[in-house]
Amino acid sequence: PELDLRAVLGEIGAIVDGGQARMWGAMNWTVEGLRRAWEICVAEGLPRPEIIQIKYSVLRRSVVENAEWTRLLAETGIALHPSDSLEGGLLAGNLSPKRETGSDNGGLRPAFIARFDQYRKLAAELGATPAQLSLAFCLANPATVSILIGASSMAQLRDNAGAIALARRLGPRLGEIVAPFAAEN
Repeated sequence: PELDLRAVLGEIGAIVDGGQARMWGAMNWTVEGLRRAWEICVAEGLPRPEIIQIKYSVLRRSVVENAEWTRLLAETGIALHPSDSLEGGLLAGNLSPKRETGSDNGGLRPAFIARFDQYRKLAAELGATPAQLSLAFCLANPATVSILIGASSMAQLRDNAGAIALARRLGPRLGEIVAPFAAEN
């Protein structure tokens, strides 16, 4: 609440206008906060936010897919950069990670672990791996421009890249296909 958003946006604008950055974006902002920043930038002729990095996955759909976010992204052209799209590897099949993973806001992961075999079967029916299905779902969102992944080997990177073909083949239908696995259901 004490953040002087106008001043911060002015400083960010000076960085972009000065050539030290090409664009700017936000990470984990609320829709209200990002809308306010956009409005200030438009009113004051400042460089506008171009991208938002926010948690978005098969399990966590409601944050991005609610009416307010959908409207904001469509009206402003701010692009979506999903983070934690594999839920710390869980959606790729790593059910017992040996390293610390991103936070599990809402405790959604344990219930999914119990259903992972169903998810793996669904992916196989589509000719994909669980990771490909998960990433393809994020890619199918029209606002998505890139996805934050954490591949630790060339094999994982190649597998993840296979999501592109799946997203092209199934497109928006992916939302319906993975709907039973959304934690909000």
